[in-house]
Amino acid sequence: MAAEYNYIIYIYFLVAILAIQGESVHYEFGKTYKYTYDTKILFNEESGQKESRAQQDVGLRIRLEFDFTPLFEGDGSQLVRLQVSQATLTSMHRGGMEGQLLDMVKLPLYFEYQDGEVGRVWAIEGDSVFCTNIKKGIVSLFQLQATAGERTELDISGECKSMYKISGPTIVKQKLECDNMEIAGLHSNKNEVFGISTRSSSTWTYQLENSVIHSVMGSDRHVAALNIRSSNYPLLDMLLPSAPEVQTCTPNTCTKPQDLVGKVKESLVSEKVGSAESACAFLKMLKAFRNSGKEAISETLTSHDSSYIVSQLLDVGVATQTPGAQRALMELLNFEEQKNLIYPLRYLLATAYTTHPGDYLIKDLLAMLRNRPPSREIKEGMALALGAVIYSYCRVPEQCQNEVVKEYESLILEQYKACSSEECRLLYIRSMGNSGLPQFTDTIFEAIRDKSGSSMMGFTAVQALRRIPGQYIGELEQQVLLKIFHQTERTYDSSVRASAAELLLGQNTSKSTVINILLSAMHDQKQHELSTFILRKIVDLARYDKQLRDILLNLLNDPSINNYNIWAQRGKSSAFSSLLTETADANATYGLYMEMARSGVMKKSAMDVNIVNKDSVQRLLSFGIYASGLESLVGETPDPEEGEEEATAGLGLKILDVLLPPVEFFRGSGGLMSAVWNAPTEPVSALQVTMLLQDHSERFHLGNGLVVELTVLGAVSIDLTGAVSISLWNRNSQSLIRNSGAMVIEGTMKLDSEMGQAGAVFTAEGESYIDFETDVDFYNTPFKMCMQMKRPKTSFKHTFNKFEKATKFDRKYKSTLRRVSHIDGLSYFLSPKNSDECKALLVDK
Repeated sequence: MAAEYNYIIYIYFLVAILAIQGESVHYEFGKTYKYTYDTKILFNEESGQKESRAQQDVGLRIRLEFDFTPLFEGDGSQLVRLQVSQATLTSMHRGGMEGQLLDMVKLPLYFEYQDGEVGRVWAIEGDSVFCTNIKKGIVSLFQLQATAGERTELDISGECKSMYKISGPTIVKQKLECDNMEIAGLHSNKNEVFGISTRSSSTWTYQLENSVIHSVMGSDRHVAALNIRSSNYPLLDMLLPSAPEVQTCTPNTCTKPQDLVGKVKESLVSEKVGSAESACAFLKMLKAFRNSGKEAISETLTSHDSSYIVSQLLDVGVATQTPGAQRALMELLNFEEQKNLIYPLRYLLATAYTTHPGDYLIKDLLAMLRNRPPSREIKEGMALALGAVIYSYCRVPEQCQNEVVKEYESLILEQYKACSSEECRLLYIRSMGNSGLPQFTDTIFEAIRDKSGSSMMGFTAVQALRRIPGQYIGELEQQVLLKIFHQTERTYDSSVRASAAELLLGQNTSKSTVINILLSAMHDQKQHELSTFILRKIVDLARYDKQLRDILLNLLNDPSINNYNIWAQRGKSSAFSSLLTETADANATYGLYMEMARSGVMKKSAMDVNIVNKDSVQRLLSFGIYASGLESLVGETPDPEEGEEEATAGLGLKILDVLLPPVEFFRGSGGLMSAVWNAPTEPVSALQVTMLLQDHSERFHLGNGLVVELTVLGAVSIDLTGAVSISLWNRNSQSLIRNSGAMVIEGTMKLDSEMGQAGAVFTAEGESYIDFETDVDFYNTPFKMCMQMKRPKTSFKHTFNKFEKATKFDRKYKSTLRRVSHIDGLSYFLSPKNSDECKALLVDK
């Protein structure tokens, strides 16, 4: 379901069209030229049909007349006055509805003009931002060069690269790209898959007569998938780019969070996490929090209506990502306790998924970790969250040079070196892995090669390299990974060797490396399960990695590679992936990976869900069950190469490639018996969180001076539950992992001005769940195991609203289009061997 919404963020378009008709033929000092001006701003779906009234464009039209008067001339420069004499606002959807813009005609605008270039601009103090922006838009049209080529200009849209093409009296001006000079309050998710793509185009055609502008026609298109010498007025000196109109919150436009929480509290209860209803309520509270200060947020968090939904409000507070919200959360939470850890741990979980974290958040986390919280769970959650926050922070490259990043690096290395136990070192290795900082590469490799380290340390350290950019895993590091795979320096657990091989195959692998790994699989028949797993993994990776696929296809022409000895492995391990869902923009894939021990006991299994597009892969979810030392519990002989280990099993979980604290099921035979007797037979929630996937705010400064704002918020609500039934008498077990999820996306592209509003709003929402069921029969050897993964029928709802209203109109207009797409239920194919096992195990069921 994750990819179903991708196209929605591209569906709106915005067009601004301007036309000027001139009566004069040239500009003379002291002479006034009269012009008419017409500009339209339209909103609709891109490529949308316009058959019904609800499908037609909405927007506003401004028509005015203005005087263009050069007041002063000297050294080739002119001081020009622009005075509007008449202005009318008209509805684009309701042609007969219009009103006069009387404020537009009251005050003039002055600007410096030389050789077709606009210099300084002076507005009269007291003129509104809206009126000033419209006048700046007109002034910007006079910025014109009479020579062909590319140049950089400062105009109404910011600093723009403009291309000029000239044909006789016709000049075509095309803006190639503009840098918005206004950055405060604007942000985006730097994750490519979940980011918002926008594209813009702007083309203007000028007709000249006697070396002056006679007419201009053109359009802006934006898709989301700016020292008078003498005056009687006080003047404001400014640049040409347009400025946003500051819209203050009123009871009609902004809801206080204290008032809203009582209305949505039933939608935010824990039982509804993982539903679209919960995600919608999350976004409503998020918008209220972002429009509020610290005191209002604190009052909401501690109100009577919030008492049963504090955990969900912590998700909202963290996603708000403002200094005020962070201060309110810090006052509420206590990280010094060793009990009642639910709220601090929920805060840390949500913090790991901030989309544009600020310095203030990192400084708070650093201070708390530096003070060494007494609870191990808090300390681990804090370290892992801090690593994830640093990774998001460094997605903006210039931020990664800031002092807070250096402080994090120094603190993690200092506390890692001070550890006296492996459990402590594992905590910081996991934090390093979440951060993806290349500065940790040497430390991670030292942990991998440590001869005293356990299999868990080796596996965790190799996995910690997953986010480090490939250019930092050079030839020297690749040679170390090959030594780990071949065990030339020490003996490694098979899961560590498999992880090293996978990393090698994914790092711009070479032909020689692939040959090396393939031939090793043929010769290492003592570890036939590992050889089987590696070969299956190579084939699976090649399906989505073109470079690896080309290498493999080339090698299959070689009989020494393409032969029975290599490809006919006898193990039961498997690696398989397939499509979860498919769209025009991206595919969601699922992968199931199972590594067995030599005895036939499961050693490690994992399920991955990824979104893949033409440019990148985003890891959505990965959960894996690990086990070691189980042979002694079922009467089998342990692998002599891996030594005898204490019986252990647990769960590792990554969401959006952020490693979360692992969950240990049991350790030792006593722990196993306790787990058996206390195993939940009814589904129990193991993880709940609601987080932002899309978080985008951008403004388009149009050529007519108007400013359009694009905001997109997308929330995903997750509830991971599980149940298990174990019978020691019948020697079998059944388990269920249910991953419930809901996604809600809200996007708005609108003109929000003092004189009126127009725009388009879309929402998309859907919810579903995936069940992963496992049946195991360990009564006889070899053990039988059947895995099933299925999803029920689900629906995805799309709503598209368009609106326009203005203070000059006696009524407003709104249209709504609704669409529902249905997705059939599905049972997913996992692997041929799994299908055979299921037939044998479930034959009597």
